[in-house]
Amino acid sequence: MLTNRKIALLIILFIGLLVWRSPMLFTEPRFWGEEGRYYYEALQTSRWSVFTLVVRGNFQLITNFGAAIATLVPAAWAPAVTTYLGLLTTLLFIYFFCRFAVENHWSFYKSALIVLIFALLAQGYEVYLSADNAQWMCSVSLLFICLLGWDDLGVTGKYLLYLWIALCALSGVPSAVLAPIFLIRGTKFRSPLHLRLGTVLAIGAVIQGMVIYLHPHPDRVFSPTPLLLTAPWLLQTIASPLITADGTDRLIDFLNQKQSIYAAVSAYVTLTLIATFAIFAGFREAKYRVAASVLVVAWIWVPTVQIFGMLGNPNALISGWIHGRYFFLGVICFVMLLGIAAHSDKMYPRQLATVILFVIACAGVYQVHHGDWKNSMVSGPSWRNEISQCEGRRPCQVHAWPGGPDWAFMLYLR
Repeated sequence: MLTNRKIALLIILFIGLLVWRSPMLFTEPRFWGEEGRYYYEALQTSRWSVFTLVVRGNFQLITNFGAAIATLVPAAWAPAVTTYLGLLTTLLFIYFFCRFAVENHWSFYKSALIVLIFALLAQGYEVYLSADNAQWMCSVSLLFICLLGWDDLGVTGKYLLYLWIALCALSGVPSAVLAPIFLIRGTKFRSPLHLRLGTVLAIGAVIQGMVIYLHPHPDRVFSPTPLLLTAPWLLQTIASPLITADGTDRLIDFLNQKQSIYAAVSAYVTLTLIATFAIFAGFREAKYRVAASVLVVAWIWVPTVQIFGMLGNPNALISGWIHGRYFFLGVICFVMLLGIAAHSDKMYPRQLATVILFVIACAGVYQVHHGDWKNSMVSGPSWRNEISQCEGRRPCQVHAWPGGPDWAFMLYLR
């Protein structure tokens, strides 16, 4: 049984693992990608556009706010604002997970194992500690809001919940696409609160759809094929956490070299069997039927919808980590279904799920110091050096991570 003290320990564990995984992000916060190149650069000269700024066909209100707040502090400290805002949105989803664990009487040690997994997932390297990727943290926090019953929620708590839902709905597509799941949860399982929250998300989905329509982006293309609709989902949400991102890429290279239908089918069948176990083991327990239903639908629905609106080359999705943000929520769903199975009353599903969770945890620990794929996400240009090289000149060209000419932008503030 989790107590408030143990919940605090789980949150501290998560932060400690992030520091161990990528210490430079805490000692020298940076701008990541678009948050520097587009958001911060634009809001330096027009803070009031925080309510209207659309970047690359996306409207993200939380990211806009983060970048706008960053313009209010000295330029040397600006990346700390967006980096730690990203941390706060991440900790909110960890808190909601802890509430779910308390509500369902999960053990402290298995909850700690899952928190370790969450901290060290390959997909997390891209999305944690970044205001630009707060949209993905929003979607996962909303997933847990959908899972929770909220029977003990007071009036103030409900207003805060509505506020967070509205902010997330206006902060990118990942949260908006959860609207149907909330509506189903509210109608099928007779939860008026979830139905109302789903309605707010549905309004947000309409707004996000209008933004995409009014601000088309040339890179937003996707040609669906059976391979692209299935392989990335299996590889990124099942293979990657189990055998590491690097191991998944090696598996892909092996299959490409072999060009064997038998090898490809074997990989498909193996990963599908693991997914099937997670799904059916989650549904075996009557008290978890609602949670399992939400997790399974979200696991399939959200990544599938998101890759239709992805920016970039869709073939790159066949990887263990590239564009992992589109599959982050899917990995969380997979791990949560295993967590449900690990607390089953049935011995064999419980033991098997616990073993799989342990393997995923070991894979996460291993890849912290192995694999070059994550280098650009844990190290990059020093913001302190970028400021120093300007020698007091304004405007001055600086760089956001991962660095290079594509992420250069003009610094106007001191």
